Amino acid sequence: YLPAGTWIDYNRGDVYEGNQTINYEVNDEDWTDVPMFVKQGAIMPMQQPQNYVGESAVKTVYLDTFASEDNTSFTHYDDDGKSFDYENETYLKQKMTTSKTADGMTFTVGAKEGSYQADTENYIVKLHGNAAESVQVNGADSKLYDDLSALENADGSGYAVSSDIYGAVT
Repeated sequence: YLPAGTWIDYNRGDVYEGNQTINYEVNDEDWTDVPMFVKQGAIMPMQQPQNYVGESAVKTVYLDTFASEDNTSFTHYDDDGKSFDYENETYLKQKMTTSKTADGMTFTVGAKEGSYQADTENYIVKLHGNAAESVQVNGADSKLYDDLSALENADGSGYAVSSDIYGAVT
């Protein structure tokens, strides 16, 4: 059963309207295709896999973003993971908000809160469902890169446009 809203099959890209029960076939031999549904409006943080917490510094956080007409938000939180220093505001909080209109999508990164100096150097925001013709960062036009790899290796901000199982992506 999918509750109210629009739901995206994260692994296949199919879109379902909520308030209904759906039948979904899975491979009962190895269960490698168990579904994960993402509600329209979600912002999902991702990072490179690690074998254990703290194996390596997390330099880049990827944000799979499925904007909706409603403003939706996510608060990125980080601390040292070892001490109780977060009780004295030694943490990092940063609110991220997204929405879409007929004219395009917005993604806003709020001010940092707390005094923790995280290892994160970059956010790669994947705006699914949109192939941008231009992107502005802090009110200035952003540089267009040929692809995600070029963007990941760039100094500073920019954007790339491509497609994935959800359609267009910026």
